[in-house]
Amino acid sequence: MKKLFFSFVMLLPLFLLASHPVHISVTNITLSGKVFTIQTKMFKNDFQDAITQNLRHTINPAQLSKPDQKVIEQYMHTHLYFIINSQKVDKYKIDKIKFDEASVYLSFKIKVPKVEGNIILHNSLLTDLFADQKNLVIIKMKNYEKGFTFTAKNKEIKLEQAP
Repeated sequence: MKKLFFSFVMLLPLFLLASHPVHISVTNITLSGKVFTIQTKMFKNDFQDAITQNLRHTINPAQLSKPDQKVIEQYMHTHLYFIINSQKVDKYKIDKIKFDEASVYLSFKIKVPKVEGNIILHNSLLTDLFADQKNLVIIKMKNYEKGFTFTAKNKEIKLEQAP
């Protein structure tokens, strides 16, 4: 799994240099103690289009303003969240937002409440924009590491092994 993910990450810049024929995001989620650390990477132009079309706001990657950051968090809260103990867990603050020529990188942390049931992960990043959007997610918790693919038709998964 790690070799496949590493190979993909190494090849991703090749896709980024050209006008990309695929629509993909990569998210790593790691549980450490009672905190999920989440890192997401998407194509910059796709992400900007999603913000503009969904929230009617144009962000300036060269100089993010407070309103830009707030709108980015609003988009992420709507499209990437957990359901734990039947409660939506989406109130997180993005720790880092970085844009390069082709990509946007977001990182944030979510405190995990005491889990009394299953954990559901919802990921609908960019799926309302692109029918062929694929969101790859790698989840690491204790001795559990698994990869998932989210699409416009498959936006949620139930984690069978709760932390």
